[in-house]
Amino acid sequence: MKLGLIAGNGRFPFLVLDAARGLGHDVTVIAIKEEAFPHLADAAARPPAAALHWISLGQLGKCISTLTAAGVTQAVMAGQVKHTKLFADILPDLTLLGVLMRLKAKNTDALISGVADVLRDHGIELVNSTAFLTPLLARAGVLTRRAPSAEEESDFVFGYAIADAMAGLDIGQAMLWGVPLRVRQASALFCAREIRAGGEGIAMQTIDGTRPMIGRIHG
Repeated sequence: MKLGLIAGNGRFPFLVLDAARGLGHDVTVIAIKEEAFPHLADAAARPPAAALHWISLGQLGKCISTLTAAGVTQAVMAGQVKHTKLFADILPDLTLLGVLMRLKAKNTDALISGVADVLRDHGIELVNSTAFLTPLLARAGVLTRRAPSAEEESDFVFGYAIADAMAGLDIGQAMLWGVPLRVRQASALFCAREIRAGGEGIAMQTIDGTRPMIGRIHG
């Protein structure tokens, strides 16, 4: 299968690239200039080589034309793209501008859905980013040396509600909670124990990401 990989930053694009080639797919990489790691080009050049194209974040039309010229029928997005760049720091081409003008909500989920619709209009189906990484995903069940206690299970239920609320508001999935003698970073799921134990919420991840959230505390 001819597969397109639209790559942001981080290690995730490297994992998807290796896994897809290991399954015998012919991969074309669209590396986002403002985000993808430079050495992704070296990884793509390793046999079996994958064609790699550096394309700016706002050039959706060029991304689509490059993928269609390569005969790509399915594509996957892998890697982070900073939310602040999506809505503030890009110069959109006419294709992306059309997507932005049709958005009913100015959030990441709506934007990705809009891009997926345009890709589909050009014969390219956007597939789940974990489709090629099943062996690396956490399996169902207990992964630690013991199962959670009843109290911990209750904390998990409480934490899931927070995670769902944050995801629904497109805020993020991390918080900082103050507990005696230390400050602990945790996901919305795992910060529940500190909340119920009387910890004090001191920061929440917003559109700028996790590291700036931590920086606000240290600043």
